[in-house]
Amino acid sequence: MVLETTPQSPLVRITLQAPLGQMENIAALLAVYAPWGWEEGPTVHDRVLFTVHCDTPEQADRLVHSLRDSLPTLDADIAEDERQDWALSWRKFFQPLDIAETFLVLPSWERSHPALAERIPISIEPKMAFGSGHHATTALCLQALAKDRDSLPQFAPFLDLGTGSGILGIACAKCGLPGLGLDIDPVAVANARENLLLNETPGLSVAVGSLNALRKGTTFGLIIANILARPLQDMAAELIAHLRPGGRLILSGILATQAETVSRCYQECGLGPPTLLHQGEWVALYWPQVPGKPQG
Repeated sequence: MVLETTPQSPLVRITLQAPLGQMENIAALLAVYAPWGWEEGPTVHDRVLFTVHCDTPEQADRLVHSLRDSLPTLDADIAEDERQDWALSWRKFFQPLDIAETFLVLPSWERSHPALAERIPISIEPKMAFGSGHHATTALCLQALAKDRDSLPQFAPFLDLGTGSGILGIACAKCGLPGLGLDIDPVAVANARENLLLNETPGLSVAVGSLNALRKGTTFGLIIANILARPLQDMAAELIAHLRPGGRLILSGILATQAETVSRCYQECGLGPPTLLHQGEWVALYWPQVPGKPQG
């Protein structure tokens, strides 16, 4: 189904149906690919219903394609829906978020907070297409950055792979690191650029792409990859090739049940065991400092 977009065009509604047994898998995928949220409907005849709204037809097509990469038989229906005042809805939902007594994530309209003087502030202009740092996968990355914040500058420059709103790259930049954020979604990159300006982080740049956008031989002292378990496994060797000896690595977007498999992939490429950070059903893998150049 092809929908035309105009400045006043409606939202795009995706209705997903799948067997009840796939509910956990779909929720995990949506947490990464649709972090702005979704609605779970009633279970009927052992089938579960999910509803997701997207801002543009292109975004909806990308989301369905990403979901079907993992669940090829997923039933997805795309239709138009009435556009509502998303900004006002966000103001009701988006509350300041304190991470590890280090970072304070604030909506762009929040100008004051009791903890502001004691935290590193990160201002986010919430868009329908992107998360705000409230999801566990992003929060775990921020927790990992906070664990050894004082040593972070020695790991410059950094790569934020799957940058989304730019929140993790902004956190690194505010800790004194220059770096690069990459995302395959051009709409995400546009939102990240808006947040870069909002936070006045000239040392951070963002671009559309993934690891294939990097020149051969380019290395980073810190790599953060907040994506899905399967892509993290597939790109393990290539990702490590861009991590300099003695660098720091943070991987997220991993369910607790997937952590051992993802960890094993990276250990087989020469890394030691990671530190595991947990929040709910999600896990981040954290290597504070790899010992040297891993052997692929």
